[in-house]
Amino acid sequence: GIQTRPNYTAPTSTGIEGNWRNTENIYTAVFVNNTTQWTSIEDGSILISGNYVQTTATDYTLQLNSLVTGQARSANCRLAGINQLNCTGQDGNQFSMVRISNTV
Repeated sequence: GIQTRPNYTAPTSTGIEGNWRNTENIYTAVFVNNTTQWTSIEDGSILISGNYVQTTATDYTLQLNSLVTGQARSANCRLAGINQLNCTGQDGNQFSMVRISNTV
């Protein structure tokens, strides 16, 4: 028969999928099924939408489209443990996120 994937991520997940918040408390980010969306904590507006590809067990390449500036940019991110994501943008700008939950 057809296997249906449960609509939750087990807490033991070590991948990028789930809900994150940047360490400066500016936005939250959700990663699911190779797509990502970043939302302003202040007013709830969508700041960035994009997609991601896993390149190693801990590394991800993000393609991000800013809904604010209209610009597209890429970033490389690496999981540091299961609850922190450290990223470097194509401009060399570094940013980090901490996991809020595994539930999408």
